[in-house]
Amino acid sequence: MAQQLWERHDYGFEEAGYDYEHVRRSSAYIVHNGPDSQQERWEEEAGYSPSTTAAQIAGLVCAADLALAAGERADAITYLGVADHWADRLEDWHATETGTDRHEHTPYYVRVTDEANPDDGELRTHTNGGGTLDERDIIDGGFLELVRLGIRPADDETIRNSVAEYDDDIMVETPHGPAWYRYTGDGYGEKPFRAGAPWQPDMTGRGRLWAFLSGERGEYELRRDDPTFEPTALLETMAGFGNDGRMLPEQVWDHDEGNAFDWAFGEGTSSATPLSWTNAQFVRLAWSIDAGEPVETPAVVADRYLDGDRPVGPDLDVTIERTGETVTVTGESDGEDVVVTTEHETVHVEGGGLDLTVAAPADSRVTVVAATGNLPDVATTTRQESV
Repeated sequence: MAQQLWERHDYGFEEAGYDYEHVRRSSAYIVHNGPDSQQERWEEEAGYSPSTTAAQIAGLVCAADLALAAGERADAITYLGVADHWADRLEDWHATETGTDRHEHTPYYVRVTDEANPDDGELRTHTNGGGTLDERDIIDGGFLELVRLGIRPADDETIRNSVAEYDDDIMVETPHGPAWYRYTGDGYGEKPFRAGAPWQPDMTGRGRLWAFLSGERGEYELRRDDPTFEPTALLETMAGFGNDGRMLPEQVWDHDEGNAFDWAFGEGTSSATPLSWTNAQFVRLAWSIDAGEPVETPAVVADRYLDGDRPVGPDLDVTIERTGETVTVTGESDGEDVVVTTEHETVHVEGGGLDLTVAAPADSRVTVVAATGNLPDVATTTRQESV
């Protein structure tokens, strides 16, 4: 947010109620704790999810841009190094190669994994009562954030495989156009015997179609040379989900069978209406259609991962050992810069032989980044280890 406001609207730290130190603290938290999180974008599950990792990679690249402007070279190198490290491991952490009997287009991104192993067949029980499924069978559209944020191209093989599985598994063609469920087996919706109660902890419901997802898909289609759905048509689909007051709902009724609530196929349910998220997505898609591309793609992220060949990083061969409340990093790198950082200390040195000691309480994550070249186009190699 801070980088977008500065870059696109000339709204910098002098105008804002925050400064670079706030950016640094937020970014340091991500470096030391990501990319897994206690909740993914649906605020329900812990683990590794493509959408959360995408947000963190993009955030760190933007933070590096602000660090460079602030003269904080070590921070900029750290943020870019960690972002590159995670971007290079997206498929390893989030995309299954094996799939299941239900899914044939492999590799494809799954909604969330527990241990960053998308092929282990781990069972996951939805926290909203939606049942227990193999993680490889739980599909959602969060991987589309990798495209919107400029980390993967729209025609990337794993992205296209994931789109195919996403559409096969949880898309419904409504009278207004295509719509999607949040994810396979979603239990967050109205209860069968409790009118007007979209969520109660004592009874399993069923999640319905989410209106904003049609807009999210429209932003993806803007990036494709051969769109499956025309973005303008998806904008009209979203408008069709609105009520007589043009308020856009959270969830949309998903079939034409009769129901106790007299809800119509493709119309809003008793879910939150208007939902600010849906309305914001409608505006953002409309703006993006007018611009011819998604307007919320940070240019610095796309420049790094889409618009050129990122150079191979320098060699980095280190050993990380703990002694009491410190860790020692020994080894060597042919990088021009090496940065070692923990939650308590950062050390920045020139490459070559390394013998560094930094403060690090037990179970701290140690991040070592070697870099070569001029910022912001440095080539990086990163090692992260908790000791």
